[in-house]
Amino acid sequence: MNKTLAWTAVLSLAVAVICLSLANSIAGNEWRGGRWWNFASSCRGSGDGTKPGSVTLVWQPISSEFQIALPATVTYRPGTPSQAVVSGDPEAVSHVRLSGNVLAFDDGFDCDGRPVSVQLTGPAVPSWRLSGSGRLELSALAQEALDLRISGSGDVRASGSVQD
Repeated sequence: MNKTLAWTAVLSLAVAVICLSLANSIAGNEWRGGRWWNFASSCRGSGDGTKPGSVTLVWQPISSEFQIALPATVTYRPGTPSQAVVSGDPEAVSHVRLSGNVLAFDDGFDCDGRPVSVQLTGPAVPSWRLSGSGRLELSALAQEALDLRISGSGDVRASGSVQD
């Protein structure tokens, strides 16, 4: 009897570990931060008319690297003024932040599926980091070097000339 009970306990523990591992792999980043159990989401309707569908964010470059950490289509063209024009779903647009050289949603936004596009103009950027499922389109490049790093399912298209 004790032997059967011990095997049942060991098997139950193994099944529990497998189930928790599977749940963690499916939930991904949602598991961290407690959003996996909270069914209340910051994702609301596509706007009540009080939020604009387009905003202009001033970009003050602080380094030679630019990081995109949101699922958006970002189109970059060298030029002036240094700014990001964000357009799309009003709820999503209101949560986009440009802090230094990082373009991302703020921490309170929990609805990545909303369509957002960003028109970015500014100085030459030799180093780009794309995280997640965003799309980066670089046009009219004329610079010495270009370093692209993609983590996730992002997509990059570029046109212009790079020497190195």
